Amino acid sequence: MNNVFSTISNAYTIESFYPVIIIGTITLIMFIILYAVVRNQETKSKREIKQRIDAVRIFILDFNNNEVVFFNRNTIGKKKKGTLDLFFEQIHPDEIERVRNWVLDLLDPNERGVAPYIEADVIVKSEAKSFFSLFQLIHVNKETRKIYLESYLLRLLKPRLRLPRRGRHHLVSEIRAQQLFDRYRSRNRGTTSVIRLFKVGKVGDKDEKHERLIMSFLLDKLMMYLGTNRYAMQLSNHEVAIFDYKYNSKQESERLAHSILIELDRFLAVNDLVNKYSFSIGMIENKEINASYEITLTSARESAILAQEGGARFKIYDKTPELDKDRVLKQLKSESLTNLIKNRNIKITFRPIVNAKRAKTIGYLTDIQPTNSLFNNFREMKDYAAKSNQIRELFALIAKESLAKFYNQRDDENLLLFLPVGLADQPAILRTLPNIPYAKDVKTILVLDESDPAFLRFTSDDIYNIVSELNDANIDISLVISDEDLTLEKRVYEQIDWFIVDERLTKNIHADDRMRLRLASTLEKLIKYKKHIIISDLNSWTAIEFILKTGMIYVSSEEISQSSEMVLPVDKKKLERTRKLIDYN
Repeated sequence: MNNVFSTISNAYTIESFYPVIIIGTITLIMFIILYAVVRNQETKSKREIKQRIDAVRIFILDFNNNEVVFFNRNTIGKKKKGTLDLFFEQIHPDEIERVRNWVLDLLDPNERGVAPYIEADVIVKSEAKSFFSLFQLIHVNKETRKIYLESYLLRLLKPRLRLPRRGRHHLVSEIRAQQLFDRYRSRNRGTTSVIRLFKVGKVGDKDEKHERLIMSFLLDKLMMYLGTNRYAMQLSNHEVAIFDYKYNSKQESERLAHSILIELDRFLAVNDLVNKYSFSIGMIENKEINASYEITLTSARESAILAQEGGARFKIYDKTPELDKDRVLKQLKSESLTNLIKNRNIKITFRPIVNAKRAKTIGYLTDIQPTNSLFNNFREMKDYAAKSNQIRELFALIAKESLAKFYNQRDDENLLLFLPVGLADQPAILRTLPNIPYAKDVKTILVLDESDPAFLRFTSDDIYNIVSELNDANIDISLVISDEDLTLEKRVYEQIDWFIVDERLTKNIHADDRMRLRLASTLEKLIKYKKHIIISDLNSWTAIEFILKTGMIYVSSEEISQSSEMVLPVDKKKLERTRKLIDYN
């Protein structure tokens, strides 16, 4: 009897676990299947992203036959064909009109200087998402009305028309970069790096198409390396800074730098650019010098320059041989500036300023940038000219080239030329400008910028005297406002003829309430001086409309007319559009 009960008890115990075993087995199988599906999706997604980043899509637009043919460069055999609508269906709905106007301008025989590229969002229907894309012109035949384009899908850059999700976007502005640097400085950790694009081999003319593509790719690739406590900022058209507060160990940052170089080398090789361009990276441990944002960034940049010149391509800042390093850098910069002046290695572009109330162009903003040089921008070039006593030669070059081009290409002798200068240029301006050809024929407005370091070096009395002496010489002055607090003395602002408010205070005003408030506060202060105010760098028609409805009438924007190396008239339709946007009520 006991054996019977024992057998029954054992059977009951085993059978009672059957449901548990079955449920556990099913759960385990489900977890395994789910894990396999997720891993497969991740692998597929990563593979697809890698393919789509490197793939270039070619479009052939045939307007005579209302036809488009397109294919990926790495799969030429898989061509797709349809009407032109098939091309525009791939563009974000809010971008279609802008892209259509661009391609029509390319075909217009009366249009000159149309930009050979356009940035726009495209739709990937399989994912129901929009992504950033760079369209570049390969060739246009205005007789047969055919356009050949190549499109680069850069999935990791944020779309133009969609705000990034919180925590996902780490490409920051200069203001934000300084704020983050100051926040982490007390912790005395991390690294600052500068990635620098430069030409190799025989130095020729600036190839904007390839340089724009290379830098877009660099920014796109950087997105996958950025994250919490690691940020990037574009310094210029050929430099990017990385602020890495993620690691205490410089070895981790070194590995990151080498990984980026490998990615960039691969891209240059795939696009047959190895013999034309290369990159160098300079890195500094923040604790090595424990200095300000400006000094730290400059030290990283100088290390990148030394890496470039030394052929190492990657260099960590070393403060030990300071005298040798300074001597080498001084020699390199001196040679670069001398060659720049001698060979006239500057790029001059003009962008119209519109009086929206009268639907008329009143003048042009001039932008001066160094080419084939160690200098990144106008300010760096000017700063070093001041240190090396070459201000007069550099100003003479800029003024002579700008005035001659403007005089010969303008279509109205009443147009104003806004020419950027440095505060320290004043002696050279007074001595040189009267002797520059066409100086008496072109109404020139000199453009000072509050962010010019000279405003910090000079005393308030010096600044006032410099501006006053220029006014006494019948030279009109404009001032780019960089600080909403208007930090200069009132008497200086009273000497200014024009105020210019640029992207530092106008960026994303159509979508950012804080920027709108900052701009409104700044304009309220400027209006009191009863001077002309130009609102510049408005990045959308929505922003233009917002500005015009505040009562401002002078605007300059790439949406109205793009910067060009030629002095081009503004499209009459766009002039009329600005007039219609003004609220007269």
